[in-house]
Amino acid sequence: MKKVLLMGLTALLAAACSQEEEKTSTLESSVQVPIEFDVVANSNTTRGSLEATEEFSLNDVAVFCLAKNVMNEGVAAGLKKAYIKYDNSNNAVNGVNVNDLVMWKFNESAKISSTVQPGKGILEWDNGRSNFYPKDQYFNYEFFAYYPKTDDVVASTYTITPRIRIDGSTDVIYAISEEASDDPNGWAFSWKYFRDYATPAKPYFKFKHLLSKLNFQVKLNRESDEDLRVDRIYIENMYNIVKPIYRRADKRTEFETQRAALTNSYWPYDTSSKALFELREKDNSTISGQTGRGGGYKYALSTTAVKVGDCIMIPPIIRLAATGGAYKAANHGHVLTVKVDVKNELDETYTFSFKLTPPESSNEENGWLEGKQYNVLLTVDPTKAETPALILFDAQVSELEGWEDASSDPTVTAVED
Repeated sequence: MKKVLLMGLTALLAAACSQEEEKTSTLESSVQVPIEFDVVANSNTTRGSLEATEEFSLNDVAVFCLAKNVMNEGVAAGLKKAYIKYDNSNNAVNGVNVNDLVMWKFNESAKISSTVQPGKGILEWDNGRSNFYPKDQYFNYEFFAYYPKTDDVVASTYTITPRIRIDGSTDVIYAISEEASDDPNGWAFSWKYFRDYATPAKPYFKFKHLLSKLNFQVKLNRESDEDLRVDRIYIENMYNIVKPIYRRADKRTEFETQRAALTNSYWPYDTSSKALFELREKDNSTISGQTGRGGGYKYALSTTAVKVGDCIMIPPIIRLAATGGAYKAANHGHVLTVKVDVKNELDETYTFSFKLTPPESSNEENGWLEGKQYNVLLTVDPTKAETPALILFDAQVSELEGWEDASSDPTVTAVED
């Protein structure tokens, strides 16, 4: 299973001339222009098997090339909008099938290849292939990229919606290409832009995490007569399909408004599908068992908190507000129940249940926010071991700043951005 963690990816712009500097054509009009990207990963990578000192590479990336705006030549040809559409209908302008231009590339396979610099990589097409900008002057284009790739993609006039299945240990990242810093004519990114600018900038991305990250620590609230250890931590019935939604440029403000109005199609997750999410190690092995041959158990319990496993990654479940500011429900799935299986020296299992409520510092309708991580401290009462299923214990949840390594301090307080 592949994993990746990025905190916020930054971009390295190609050098550009000042706007006062005269632009001169560098390409003949008949020359094809390959679609190439710049991607520079932030070195503060902390999740999964990728560390900050390692080169950054990733397969199973997908890219869409979508018409963003109509340029002057397109307006003159009678085009008014850059709809998201891809079919075989006959809608030609000056002999060009417009429907083949507005979505030039659909869910194309790509990858991020490592560079010589730790934590940095370049986005490129898979299998050494090349794609080229359409040789027209009607549209400029932008790019939507995400990971991991899925074939379950829903496209409409306004949106592109990949539906990605997750299991609690897979990260999901996505980005829309940034605008060029030196583009006074509004040509980026297009065949015309690269043909007529002497030093055009390549499209680049600042990827974002779609998911929320939960780090777990466990301790006893008092000494126990039994030798207890953590055997399993899991969340039942968690939403397991997430949706990094691309919205057409002229509809993005409207999209955010509709998303806040509790319309299911605008949530970043699908409420119709659920699965069990289990805490695992970075290598995807279980958290139960011993440290090694003849060693003790990995997560023996005491009154000192111990960090358990890697993390569980969940959808950004938000307690959304309906029209008028009233909440639709006291719990729209954002109050989680986490279960902990604790074993003793006789391998008898006690299951404790904990209620996880997002900290007030999350504050966006009191939910789990995308790109945020949280420390979850589970305190086990050994005197309740015989009847733990009858009690729902409260967990201590603290928000950490940004997406970074979890603090070893179980009493860490919430940090505002």
